[in-house]
Amino acid sequence: MGDNSKKLVEEKQEFDKNGLEKAPKWQPKVKIKPWLVLLIIVLVIGFFVFLAWQSSNKEKGEVYGVTTADAEELILVNSTKTRFLEPWKNVIDGDVDGFFGTTLARVVLRNRPYAVFEFKDDKPRKISRIRIMTDTGLRKRERYFLESFSLYVANKSGNYERVLDDAIKNGGGWQTYNFPEVEARLIKLILNKPINKNWIQIGEFEVYTQSELGLDD
Repeated sequence: MGDNSKKLVEEKQEFDKNGLEKAPKWQPKVKIKPWLVLLIIVLVIGFFVFLAWQSSNKEKGEVYGVTTADAEELILVNSTKTRFLEPWKNVIDGDVDGFFGTTLARVVLRNRPYAVFEFKDDKPRKISRIRIMTDTGLRKRERYFLESFSLYVANKSGNYERVLDDAIKNGGGWQTYNFPEVEARLIKLILNKPINKNWIQIGEFEVYTQSELGLDD
């Protein structure tokens, strides 16, 4: 009995040894080449260096000042396409510096880019003034600066009416536009020019009511 047990143990050890020797070593299904890893690292570093270079044209807060606290809080409802990292929400976020303070709207087949906004509480307001600025300190963007725009508002019925057609008059700084008071639930901003470029840049868009302007009776 003892000899049989010893023999079984020896056979098991031999089987385990041969099994381990014959078992294939684990190999990753996808071989990652070292040059590919290096390329990804270089691209990521290059991207952030580019961001820093683009944004270094002016110091933080030195472009045209910050937005005012009196402006109505808006949220984005609908819009045309923009460049990645420069979406329409940047135009109403209060940030006026660099990529994250810029909207770069895409022009497709010469169709005018636009965005539709509503007030944060989804209630209509009587508005009579807007402010717009375009220069957020990014390098070599002057050719994309907004040159003219149209402003439409919709009341509770959802019918849009045009309240303003105007041009940007003094480069990229803050500009104020007044118009007769009108009730608005939705506000549509259309970027008219430069339509011959692939992009149109705008930095910030603000809307004011009569009460915020101190004009209530």
